[in-house]
Amino acid sequence: MASPCITSELGVNAPMSFRLLPGECVVVEGTDKAQLHALAHLCLGLVDLRSGNIRFLGHEWVALPHNFAAALRGRIGRSCA
Repeated sequence: MASPCITSELGVNAPMSFRLLPGECVVVEGTDKAQLHALAHLCLGLVDLRSGNIRFLGHEWVALPHNFAAALRGRIGRSCA
C-alpha cells in the first residue's frame, strides 16, 4: 500500500492499493480534476510517499535513475478531457 506524504492534494487520508496486470487498462473518472491529476502523479511516481511503494513494469519508481524513469513514464497513456 502507498501512503502519500501530502494527502490534501488527493483528498484522501487513507492508504491506497490497487494493481493492474500487464495488458490491463483502467479508466478513472471523477469530477474533481485536482484529485484526478494527483492520482495520476501518484501512479507515475511523482508524489513522495510516507510509506509503501509504487511500481511500474516491476520497477519501483524511487529506485530508478531519472532518465530511465522518464523513459518509462513515456509508456503510460494519460488523457485529461
